[in-house]
Amino acid sequence: MLKKSIEKYLEVLKQSGSSAADTLDQVDPNSIREGVLFDEVDLTDELVNYFSMVNGYDYKKCDDLGVDNPDFAWRMYALSWNQARDQYSELSGIGGDENPDYWPKGFFLFCMMALATLF
Repeated sequence: MLKKSIEKYLEVLKQSGSSAADTLDQVDPNSIREGVLFDEVDLTDELVNYFSMVNGYDYKKCDDLGVDNPDFAWRMYALSWNQARDQYSELSGIGGDENPDYWPKGFFLFCMMALATLF
């Protein structure tokens, strides 16, 4: 079900003129299944399907179109499987005992907000 939803969403992105749909990288689902994950995160079929279809960006395609991490959803860019795992390693449980609901263990990112500094 998620796979069909992603396909439909990518088609809507293309129809709206977004370059994100044309620059997303894809990967063999088996390479995701082989990736080491964390005890707190279940490697569900939905997660595998998502990252096999939306595995960050193909930066050659981005260069060809003159874009850098184009918006994928709500001003966020798509993370690759490796980037998502790195973010999880860095942020999981960062709230500690004082604030356990802030980036709790098991909260796994797949998109990241692009932060910009305005001068």
